Amino acid sequence: MMPRNLDHRIEIVVPIESQRAQAELNTIFDTLLADNKQAWQLGADGAWTRLRPADGDKAKVAQTALMRRALLRERRQAEYRNRGR
Repeated sequence: MMPRNLDHRIEIVVPIESQRAQAELNTIFDTLLADNKQAWQLGADGAWTRLRPADGDKAKVAQTALMRRALLRERRQAEYRNRGR
């Protein structure tokens, strides 16, 4: 295990009431769980295994997908801002 501040941190849980925010979080979690290239899986024996795409499956990297999503969102927001000028 990597050393982390597991003993002295505080975590807060809050309800997400906005449907839009819920949808965004669901998309993010789905993207993270679909990663088959950079993700690791913890086995029942405590050993970590690097995931690999199955034969014939396309590699899915969560970081790349989330960065593309963020860039697309920024472009759309910039276009919206520029329309108002």
